[in-house]
Amino acid sequence: DYACYLSGHIHRYQLLHNGQNNAPMLYSGSIERTSYQEVEETKGFCELSFTNTETGYSFDHKFIRLPSRPMKTIRFDDKIYSGQEIKELLKEKVRQISRRSIIRYQSEFPENIYKITRKIEKEIIPDSICIHRGYPGSKMRKTS
Repeated sequence: DYACYLSGHIHRYQLLHNGQNNAPMLYSGSIERTSYQEVEETKGFCELSFTNTETGYSFDHKFIRLPSRPMKTIRFDDKIYSGQEIKELLKEKVRQISRRSIIRYQSEFPENIYKITRKIEKEIIPDSICIHRGYPGSKMRKTS
């Protein structure tokens, strides 16, 4: 009895078809990236239209793309850097990214990430850049 089903919480735009009654399930997705798993996803919203026909309502939609903030990973993988080296590298890397970015840090050596203090961030990173903080690295350094 439904022309379509609308649902939320799924962060990626999807249009699925139900085999039983052919009423599509529409997930419009989120309008902004919320996780680095979504770094390549196009974000936007859906414009809906319904038409009254002899057999009921028909459904159509248009996905409207929105510009999303770029998500960048700043890596410090070559070695364990001094605090001053980290500061200089961060300055250089921040100069190369959009002021609208969301950034995160990664390093094979967690010690590098721990050297990026809030004071250093405040000094180097513009307020328009969002910092995504989490565990400093997923790799374990081999010791022998």
